[in-house]
Amino acid sequence: MKQIQVQVGRLDNTVNDLLYFGKPGQPEFTYCDLSSLVKHTLMFVAQHPEAKNVKQIEELTLGLPPVWIDQKQIQQVLLNLVVNALQAMVGGGVLTVTTDKVVREGQDWVRVEVRDSGPGISEEELNKIFTPFYTTKNQGTGLGLPICRQLMESNGGALRVVSQPGQGATFTLEVPAVAAGEVPTAD
Repeated sequence: MKQIQVQVGRLDNTVNDLLYFGKPGQPEFTYCDLSSLVKHTLMFVAQHPEAKNVKQIEELTLGLPPVWIDQKQIQQVLLNLVVNALQAMVGGGVLTVTTDKVVREGQDWVRVEVRDSGPGISEEELNKIFTPFYTTKNQGTGLGLPICRQLMESNGGALRVVSQPGQGATFTLEVPAVAAGEVPTAD
């Protein structure tokens, strides 16, 4: 009976992923300090079972410009990336999460990097990981990373990955920063 409950839960997650991928909700934008959102997200992740053998390093830049995002959607992306990194480091490793500001074509962007010391991703797999239903996990649906990319794009941002076998993986998400004069202030 317990095994049936586990499988029903897994199928429920799969159906929810399919529904969300097919019709994600419209973003509800607010101003956000991305370093604070990352720190808050990492507190949740610290409770994850796979986090116990992983050293977490946070290199969060203070005073970053705010971003105009749906905080729940971006937190979902962060959670997925961090949990994927933890699962890649079977037996332990180092998870490094950094935030900083970068300039692209005269525009300020806020960047988050999620880097793991896992086995890395082959070039063949790198070409497939954002393809719906592609997975290397026994329990995976293959929708996590495609949903993450979709969420980043709906928030005006981007999601990229760099990896080589034996050297871990680095997932980078970037969203445009809000110009200083555009942020409303309380009167």
